[in-house]
Amino acid sequence: MGREQAHFASISEGTVKGYRVYLKSLKAFFEGIMLTKITPKMVEEYRDHRRQQPSIRYKGRTLKGATVNRELECLTCVLDLAVHRQYISENPARAVKHFNELRERPDKQMLTLDQENRILKAAAPHLRVGIILLVQTGGRTYSEGFRLRWDQVDWERRLIRFGSDVKTPGSSEPLPLTDLAYQVLLKWKEGLGSDSP
Repeated sequence: MGREQAHFASISEGTVKGYRVYLKSLKAFFEGIMLTKITPKMVEEYRDHRRQQPSIRYKGRTLKGATVNRELECLTCVLDLAVHRQYISENPARAVKHFNELRERPDKQMLTLDQENRILKAAAPHLRVGIILLVQTGGRTYSEGFRLRWDQVDWERRLIRFGSDVKTPGSSEPLPLTDLAYQVLLKWKEGLGSDSP
């Protein structure tokens, strides 16, 4: 097993793919520069340079600060390793301020009842069940809601047990089903009869 494979062994393939993209950008900017010559000012120049680069995903926009922050975190890890191996005495990336990601996020907006009804009317049946379930259980993440299995539904107590494979530890607590969520799940189970809602 190669050194890179051993290092990435416990990381998901999607995360590894992201790291490789970050490393490609970092290498393009810092290639040919000795570790001992990298300064906080140089890292700031990288940060500002990357923030002005065009986004591949969103035409006409520049890279988001959040993307640049992930690259800076990757650089910080690389330079932490260099400090650990005593190639450099301190990590110059640690002194560099990251972009404020909260400013880039759109304001949260609640759906109106009319918008919710239009979405439910247009959705395919399985999505309608999923949407109602997510809304009625406090806006769970879609991955938590759509991985739900029938054995996680406590019909007698009207609870859902999402289990340990959730985004946050508090998300594993059993959640009460509203009357609407209970009725929708019951109707779906009667019509489907499979292992997963």
